[in-house]
Order: sequence, then structure tokens, then C-alpha cells
Amino acid sequence: MSMASLSVHSNAEHKNAITALSLELERAGGQVKSLQADKRRLEQEGTKQKLLSSRLEQKVSVLESDMSAREEKLVSYKEQLQECETKLFEMQIKSKDHVSLLRDKMELSKSLENTTI
Repeated sequence: MSMASLSVHSNAEHKNAITALSLELERAGGQVKSLQADKRRLEQEGTKQKLLSSRLEQKVSVLESDMSAREEKLVSYKEQLQECETKLFEMQIKSKDHVSLLRDKMELSKSLENTTI
């Protein structure tokens, strides 16, 4: 083989190698862009997840506070109910005593009516 023929053959190999490397670089560049896009998407999703988590924590805090306030009201209502039941019981006892006194008075009045002077 002559030098000119080797040079042409060598140039063709170099051109093919350069073309192959260019194609590989383009593919690698596309993969890098795709990976960067995936990274941005994951970062955005992470930010969204953090935001959602923060919102959920706030809602849980509000609900816990509301539940605590309702429990306090419930305890207060139970205490008021107990007081009302106690008062009712006392009134029932007074009512029975009053009825008993009225019966005694009526019996005394009848007795007095029947008594002759």
C-alpha cells in the first residue's frame, strides 16, 4: 500500500471515529439533559411533598387544638349536668317534704274541723 492510500484510509477512519464520538456525545448530552430534567422534577416533587407535609402538620395542630377545646367543653358540660342533677335531687327532696307538710296540714285541718268545741 502506498502512503497516499494509507493516508486516505487513515483519514476515513478518523472521520468515522469523529462521527461516532459526535453521536455518542449527542446521546450523552441528551441523557444529561434528561437526568437534569428528572432531577428538577424530583426536587419540585420534594418541595411539593414538604409543602403538603407542612400543611398537614398545621391541620393536625388545628384539629388537636379544636379537639382539646371540645374536650374541655365536654368536661364543663358534664360538671354542669352533675350540678343540675344534684339540684334536681335536692328539689325532689324538698318537694316531697313540702307535699308531706301539706298532707300533715290537711290532716290537721280535717282534724280541727271534726273537733267540736
